[in-house]
Amino acid sequence: GHRWVRGINGSDTVFGSGEDNQRRNITTKVDHNFNDRHRFTGTYTFESNDGEDAYKSWPNGYGGSVNRKPQRFTVSFTSTLRPTLLNEFRFGLSRTATHTNEPLNNPKTGEQMKDLLQKLLPTDSFPNYAGFPLIVSPGSGSAAFAVEGTPSNPYGSRGNLPATWGGHDHRWTVADTITWTKGNHSLKFGGELRLVKSYQDTNGTAGFYGDANTFPSAVGGVTQYSTPRGINPGTVPGLTGMSFFLGAWDLSSGTVAGMQNLLNYMSGSLGSVRQYYYVNSPSALTWNDASKGELTQVFDMRQREFSFFAKDDWKVNSSLTLNLGIRYEYYGLPWLDSGMTTGLAGGSMSIFGVTGRGFDSWWPANPTNLGTDYMTRQVFIGPNSPNPSQLLFNKDLNNFGPAIGFAWQLPWFGKGKTTLRGGYQLSYTAIANADPTMGFGGVMAKVIGTSYNHQYTGDSTNWPYMSIADLPELVPTSQYLPDEIKPLAPVAITARNQSLTVYDPNIRNPYIQSLTLSLSRSITSNLNVDVRYVGTLSRKSIGTINLNAANFRNNGLFDALEAARRGENPEMFDRMFGGIQIQHPDTNMPTAAVGTSGFTGGDAVRLLYRSNLANGDFVSIANSLATQNYTKDFFWGMNLGLPDIPSNVRGAVLRHNGFPENFIYANPQFSSANWTANLNHGNYHSLQAKVELRPTRGVSFTSTYTWSRNLGLSGSYTDPGNRDADYTLLGSHRSHQLNTYGTFDLPFGPNGFFFRNSSGALRRVVEGWQMTWILSLASGKPNSLSSSTNHLYGNGVPDFVGPEEYREILTKGGKVFWAPGADDGNYWWDEANNRPMFTKVPDPQCSDRSLLSSDLEFNSTTGARICTMQALATVVAYDPETRVATPGEIILQQPLPGKQGNFGRM
Repeated sequence: GHRWVRGINGSDTVFGSGEDNQRRNITTKVDHNFNDRHRFTGTYTFESNDGEDAYKSWPNGYGGSVNRKPQRFTVSFTSTLRPTLLNEFRFGLSRTATHTNEPLNNPKTGEQMKDLLQKLLPTDSFPNYAGFPLIVSPGSGSAAFAVEGTPSNPYGSRGNLPATWGGHDHRWTVADTITWTKGNHSLKFGGELRLVKSYQDTNGTAGFYGDANTFPSAVGGVTQYSTPRGINPGTVPGLTGMSFFLGAWDLSSGTVAGMQNLLNYMSGSLGSVRQYYYVNSPSALTWNDASKGELTQVFDMRQREFSFFAKDDWKVNSSLTLNLGIRYEYYGLPWLDSGMTTGLAGGSMSIFGVTGRGFDSWWPANPTNLGTDYMTRQVFIGPNSPNPSQLLFNKDLNNFGPAIGFAWQLPWFGKGKTTLRGGYQLSYTAIANADPTMGFGGVMAKVIGTSYNHQYTGDSTNWPYMSIADLPELVPTSQYLPDEIKPLAPVAITARNQSLTVYDPNIRNPYIQSLTLSLSRSITSNLNVDVRYVGTLSRKSIGTINLNAANFRNNGLFDALEAARRGENPEMFDRMFGGIQIQHPDTNMPTAAVGTSGFTGGDAVRLLYRSNLANGDFVSIANSLATQNYTKDFFWGMNLGLPDIPSNVRGAVLRHNGFPENFIYANPQFSSANWTANLNHGNYHSLQAKVELRPTRGVSFTSTYTWSRNLGLSGSYTDPGNRDADYTLLGSHRSHQLNTYGTFDLPFGPNGFFFRNSSGALRRVVEGWQMTWILSLASGKPNSLSSSTNHLYGNGVPDFVGPEEYREILTKGGKVFWAPGADDGNYWWDEANNRPMFTKVPDPQCSDRSLLSSDLEFNSTTGARICTMQALATVVAYDPETRVATPGEIILQQPLPGKQGNFGRM
């Protein structure tokens, strides 16, 4: 036998958050005094980090690498121009350079791997792809050597195709500060210019699933047009699987799927050929051509920022000092230097698509498709683009931040012993960063329309069956790109599989207001006490809402779902599903068409969505309806009279019976249409106390205590239309915090009580010993009691229906109990009776026939519970052996569908 243990020579990420790796650093510093008035200082730091990524899985295999090479240099020139005038000039660069290299681009072994690939599958004779690398992955559906669920991954990691991606970020800074002392005033003036650049590149999706690179990769499997026939337990002895009616077999159970995967592997069958396409120019009408060496997509983002300030420290008299200042911040709009900054034709409001052009048209009672002229279209905007005057969002030019502070030595209780200080400052922050996949980059750079992850899975005419032998004719896959897939082509209104994000055109830089007021007292010459209030008010914080949050409360869908939940047959569903057959979830056999044989639209909804319907999750049902397609099955003769549905089309059920495309989604072109704006705010208030003892008889310590409240909107909304209802304690909130640290000089040696008269070696051994301590205590972070089902859009919380005294127990009381050796514990334990205080019971909605049909409480075929909602009840009896509790009065229960629970979030 042979066992190989993979060693990792440093495992890193482009963010530097991996394991220890090979790190080298050099820092050079220069200080030079030209004379007593002029001084120069310069520092340069270079660092190199090399680690591994996309780990090899076999001895002598090929893996990827991660290389990070940050650099930084700063210079400053300080000049004393006059005895009362000082100038400081600063100049610097901060540069990060990071790259994740997939195995083919590993600087150490990439060329060896390319040579090996050419030996395994020479491409020199390929008519349209001569000599370029081609990855063949014979596994089942992923870049892995596998015929079952566990891949062995000979190429890269995680059984998928890794990508090379990364880049370098520059930030040049030029600043100057002048300090002028005039009488009782110390004046400062200054400014800073920041030139920000982020140059990023990639040769693929840089994801973990369904990946593709700019060079093709062929993945094993089988096309939908050539599924093996006749291989099932009925024809092949020894196979196992579940049989359906009339000889149909479930190919996902038993050993049937494994047998088919093995046959596909042995025959060299292919399920797909993948290739990543992109454009690097705003004038490009076609995708890149990998056969011409166009293998890297580039994002060259730029931004300019500057600030200036003026400050006066004014000593009014011997006991009062005022600090007055103002600062201006400008954060320029980001852009891509290539001219490929991506926006929407007509501006950000176009994200509402065929529903309208603003929030007044959002979630309408009678959705109306306004037509193709209102469809969302992407265009290139900003510098070097065809639309240079169109901005990503409007400039924010009024970012003036005043600052005022004072320090007053109170004339009472001893001169110079008591000081009152206070201040207020307003400061601004950037809207986002220049990350290529998040922040600005995720909105204006790496977006849909500028790249396409093509997965060619054959077609019934040209390639119903594909194998490794066909690769010379299959690559590159550009010849099989759908006609409608072109750079920045409008997304079809039937797509609903991609996400789009825009900024509010009037978005503004968030700002923070800081307030302080403190009272300091010198109790003795070595003991100080300080009490202060600190407040931090964040305003115009950035948040995002999905405009495609399902419209189900205003368009009549909510009432129809409630009726169907009660067992009724609302007319809306008769129209919506009219003439459509569905597959019964218990038998997999088709039902009658809705409107025939007594089968209604309400029946269809109760079968298709019975779990969500029983549990009141109407949002999930609405989202399913927005993309619901009917199934055509020739074996069962199911829906054969209905139009075919292309693989890239969704929402056929709504469309078939004339419901508007935007009946549920405001913009049905996309799965989510995200609106980023100034949506959040927060308030932090605290009372802080500090006691400081300077060294006294060998003891010194500092102790601080903080009581605080931190409330705000975190960005996750229960109801996007009523965000203020989510104003609550934030996750960073801590009500109480105590910190203390100090030192104690042990009483040994000349200044102690022991060995005071020692000398020589003994004295050196015993003197100078110290004991130190550090203690930090904090109350726990806030937590929420959540409901098991979101009856709105998120953050589900229950309804409190019990006696009021239990509200205090649930929010502030309770005793945590965890029995020795038990798998779990209990937050609320009744010590007096040695039993849990609460237990879970079925929610009352499940048995309320005015809300829920009996068919939705239990499955009539299997007997399993469909309505799985639970409530919290008191415990009136408890068996410690079986841990079975007898419930009493219900305290918490699930809210009704479409309602927000009244218990709130903590």
